[in-house]
Amino acid sequence: MLTTGQVTFLLHLALGVVMVHGFAGGLATLLRPARGRASEAVRTVSTVSLAAAAWAAAITGTWLVYPGYRSEPVDEATTDPAVLVDHPKYALVADADTAVWHEFGMEWKEHVGWLVPILVTVVAYLAVRHRDLLARDTAVRRLAAGLLVVAVVGTVVAAGLGAVINAVAPNQFLAR
Repeated sequence: MLTTGQVTFLLHLALGVVMVHGFAGGLATLLRPARGRASEAVRTVSTVSLAAAAWAAAITGTWLVYPGYRSEPVDEATTDPAVLVDHPKYALVADADTAVWHEFGMEWKEHVGWLVPILVTVVAYLAVRHRDLLARDTAVRRLAAGLLVVAVVGTVVAAGLGAVINAVAPNQFLAR
């Protein structure tokens, strides 16, 4: 039986898988002119699903997964590892050697995590509203592809930082 924390974390991860597929389809169709309605449809479905998944991932990460990470111990001054294991943020910042994982890693995840949906929404908007412009203008297609690449790089870095942070301060809160 899965806990609520585990289900929300798995949902967050599944949205990442949808994002990878949306990125692949969107980028493949942006690198060359559309070759008929099927190619335009793949571009539209890929970029719109990528944008929807990116927004859902940012929302689930921020309001469902992240609160468990930042939960406060009853005694904020505690340094007892047995207590801090259920409070990853405090476990990280309690040790000067691991504090950087919170200070840089989680800050990246918090801020870049919200830039990614904005960038991919721009691309989805172009695919839906300006498909003729994308079809005829190579520069606009390259710009859209570049935005997708920046967004996916930000996402991959955020996912990698999340994996490292979880290795340094395991998410025991997911077991609840």
